[in-house]
Amino acid sequence: YNPEFLQLVKSYLDELAALPETRSVDSALDLVGRISEISYGSDLPETEEAASQILESFIANDIGPLAKEQMWFDNGLVLFISSPADDSNALGDLSDQVISIAEKYEDLEVKLFGKTAM
Repeated sequence: YNPEFLQLVKSYLDELAALPETRSVDSALDLVGRISEISYGSDLPETEEAASQILESFIANDIGPLAKEQMWFDNGLVLFISSPADDSNALGDLSDQVISIAEKYEDLEVKLFGKTAM
């Protein structure tokens, strides 16, 4: 529930969203940001307490632990990247860009999974 980590992830997501090959980038951080804006008047939680309250409220409001695991886990967030790419070469290029951008963020560890070309 580290607010600095959340801001780091937001910066990474913004870079991914700016890629021409990216249709959309989604994560639980989108909802965290909306709740933070309404509750605290800031784009993202600025304290560990605020981040904890927001993330724990997801579980308390019946999303349950299994749905939670699809959105975030201890020390991490799950990101979803959508692309109009329809061939393995284009998906491979996007995967390479995702990893390349992540390398600029020393505190992030990115692992690709799902329908990506490797």
